[in-house]
Amino acid sequence: MALKRRGLWGTFAFGAVLVALLVRLGLWQLDRAQEKRLLYAQYTAVAHASALPVETTSSAELTKQLWRPVTVTGQYLPKSLLLDNRVRDGIVGYEVLNPFRLDDARVVLVDRGWIKAPDLRSEWPSVLVPSTTEVLSGRLAPSPSTGIRISNTVLVEPGSSGMWRTQSIDFPALSAALSVKLEPFLVLLDEGTAPGYDRRWTLPVADDGKHQAYAVQWFTMAACVPFLLAYWVRRSSDSSSTEAS
Repeated sequence: MALKRRGLWGTFAFGAVLVALLVRLGLWQLDRAQEKRLLYAQYTAVAHASALPVETTSSAELTKQLWRPVTVTGQYLPKSLLLDNRVRDGIVGYEVLNPFRLDDARVVLVDRGWIKAPDLRSEWPSVLVPSTTEVLSGRLAPSPSTGIRISNTVLVEPGSSGMWRTQSIDFPALSAALSVKLEPFLVLLDEGTAPGYDRRWTLPVADDGKHQAYAVQWFTMAACVPFLLAYWVRRSSDSSSTEAS
């Protein structure tokens, strides 16, 4: 009998942990939905604003103007950063990011678009970096939230001819690797600005509904667990009664 009680308590404990986990997943999806709403609201507030000249705007102000159209004037540095594992139309490739020194000496990362990766991992794509003074138009953006990290460490792999490869964007880590202080945002190069690569940017959309749907699914599963446990306990009790008789 004592062994049976311990089994029941163990089952209830497992059920409580499972319910807590499912509820936590539901709350996480609600948080994601709220993040999407805030991001989309931020985007729509500035998406059609006039272009902001980056070189005459403070860094603090720029971080508050994410997704706003901007212009930048300066020169590309002879370095290229490849953001790894970016899939487009089912093809694996990189996003090409180049440090761009503004006329006021600040440096921003310009995302010039997507390029197909060579067939062999050991090979590096050919990236042309302009050496003349450029006036670029684009849009401020945060770093992509996706990417691979190991123990919160951003791996930056050096290549040939001033090229680096990374799995995710972490501005302090990349500043150290490239030996240049980077501003904490990207500039997504406009499609009509040359030279560049495939620039079909994924801009924020109001897709919070899918996260709310996922949350409902997790909460529903959490609500079902007590009923399933009650059914299991009843079946076990009936089975025990039958065996005793």
